[in-house]
Amino acid sequence: MFPTTQWSLMAIASMNGDHAGQEALEELCRRYRAPVLAFFRSQVPAEDAEDAEDLTQIVFAYLVKHGLWRRADAEKGRFRSFLLMIARHALSNWRRAARTAARGNGVPLQSLDQLMEQEQEPPAPDQACLPFDYVWACAAVNAALQRLESDAAVTPGEAARFPVLRRFLPGSSAPPTYEEAAVELGTPMNSIRTYVHRLRSDFRQALRSEIAQTLGSSEDLDGEMAHLGRVLAGGEPGAAEKVGEF
Repeated sequence: MFPTTQWSLMAIASMNGDHAGQEALEELCRRYRAPVLAFFRSQVPAEDAEDAEDLTQIVFAYLVKHGLWRRADAEKGRFRSFLLMIARHALSNWRRAARTAARGNGVPLQSLDQLMEQEQEPPAPDQACLPFDYVWACAAVNAALQRLESDAAVTPGEAARFPVLRRFLPGSSAPPTYEEAAVELGTPMNSIRTYVHRLRSDFRQALRSEIAQTLGSSEDLDGEMAHLGRVLAGGEPGAAEKVGEF
């Protein structure tokens, strides 16, 4: 069983030579590879698409080999912000190397460690972070859905209902009507309403739990949930409230 937060995973990962630490690192890489790759793909020219893959590998290679997490502090904020900062440094490094190569100079790459120690954090407009945040938000929603599916699988009745009721949750392109769900499951419509209400409540709690795992103890969970809503809704007015409707 993994610890409850990504910050806890980082702490375990700092144990050199420890099996649990290796598993923790693998779990972190699995959870966050897609958002980091999305960030690089949005910043790297299409003709350099392979470099986005390479940069993603570089970020996690540094996490594994150089222990950047040892300087992480859960009290300082969101885990996703910490990881995104490392990705920005890697991108800045890559761009510097590209400019150097274009000039024909043989200046070596500056390490991510050096960049962080010198506090040379490149500017990062919110717009540049959207691909990272969007994939992160989708991953959090999918993780919450998978948790609900696993919980439902324990009880035969819930397992049978879940594929139909799941379509009332986010991610379904064409949710059924209550009447259609009642016919499909052979269940009274009032029962369907109760099941859907309960499942939506469980989903909200599962999603909050997933988001809470990425926060330091001083973070505002409601604020991060509002950010998730804005990201998923493309920054539309009132998007923060949509998370509560899940």
